[in-house]
Amino acid sequence: MAMDGLTFRDDGPGGELDSVVGADGLRCEWTKPQTDLTVRYANWTRDMPAWDVLRAQLLADGYIETGPWSVSRPIPEFDSAYRYRDGVIHYASPARFIGWVTALQ
Repeated sequence: MAMDGLTFRDDGPGGELDSVVGADGLRCEWTKPQTDLTVRYANWTRDMPAWDVLRAQLLADGYIETGPWSVSRPIPEFDSAYRYRDGVIHYASPARFIGWVTALQ
């Protein structure tokens, strides 16, 4: 991401993500200086029942199913996506970056 002019930013809690990621997860944010461009990514381990609960909450909050193991929120200027695979929940915002996650290839 550095070759795209983005810099890693780790300046504390990540808001709503902290409530689902927990202490065992990874959370990072990349920004482009002097712009409002921000890319967020997180992943954390959970079993299938925990994914089902989170998925149901996200759908109730306006997310839509985009595949058998994924949901996205199609809100302009703040879209995001979650995808579950092999016991790990992945999050990306903007949503299009979920497709770049190597673990999901």
